[in-house]
Amino acid sequence: MLEPTSGSAVINGFEVPTQMEGVYQSMGFCPQHDILWEELTVREHLTFYTRLKFAPTDQEEAFVVRLHWLARTWLVVVGRVD
Repeated sequence: MLEPTSGSAVINGFEVPTQMEGVYQSMGFCPQHDILWEELTVREHLTFYTRLKFAPTDQEEAFVVRLHWLARTWLVVVGRVD
C-alpha cells in the first residue's frame, strides 16, 4: 500500500492507514464475472472464498462443508446433476 502524502480517509469507520485490519475485514470482493480457476477443485475454490471472507480459522472446514452441500443441493434442484 502506498503511504499517504496528505489528508485522511475513513472507510466504514476505520482510519486509513492506522486501522487497516478493520478496513480489510469490512470490505468484500465482488467480481463482475464468475472467477473460477481450472487448476482448482470445487473444495479448493470454496476454501479460497471462505478465507477471502475472513471465516474464523477454527470454523473454516465447517464453512467449506456447508457451502459444498449448498452448491450440490442447488445443482440437483436446477437439474444440473443427479
